[in-house]
Amino acid sequence: LNRLVLAGDLAFGDQSRADLLAVAAVMGLVLDGLSQADVDAREAEVVSLKGQKGRVLAASLSDDAAAAARWAAAAIRSTAAVGTVAIYYDGATILREGVLGDAAVDAAAPTFRSALSDVKETYAPDLQAVPARVDFGCLPRNAQAALIQPFSNGAVVCGCDRKRGLSPRDVAKIRAVALRLGDRLSAG
Repeated sequence: LNRLVLAGDLAFGDQSRADLLAVAAVMGLVLDGLSQADVDAREAEVVSLKGQKGRVLAASLSDDAAAAARWAAAAIRSTAAVGTVAIYYDGATILREGVLGDAAVDAAAPTFRSALSDVKETYAPDLQAVPARVDFGCLPRNAQAALIQPFSNGAVVCGCDRKRGLSPRDVAKIRAVALRLGDRLSAG
């Protein structure tokens, strides 16, 4: 293009092949530079969850079931973004820990019903953009993300302090803890 504008005619033969080779080499260098660039994803803003911190444990639990629920909540809350854990089992909320929401788990809410019937986790990475936000009364009002991880006869509900707070590795860890909890609760 430069040769056409400045000289007024197209180069033919060896010169045009050399021009094409030079353009291809420059494009290769640019693509190589872009592929080696270290790009970090911008982290979501961490929000301080609003509510009372504490632990509410169902009085009807046996010592073994209470120990299993406390263990599961501690293991799940060790994930950096999780600020609230609620455990629903056999028709009742058996544990709420961390920054507490206003209510227990509402199993009649459509989001929970579908998660429990499908026995598949439901992850809402941005609760503020989800119309079913009202289904998560067991979480603080300003929770940014939520996960419902079902297990046999129950579910673990997690609330996060940032949008997209759970990585696939975090979800896999919570799934493993929930399955282990389900086994321990059904055995005892």
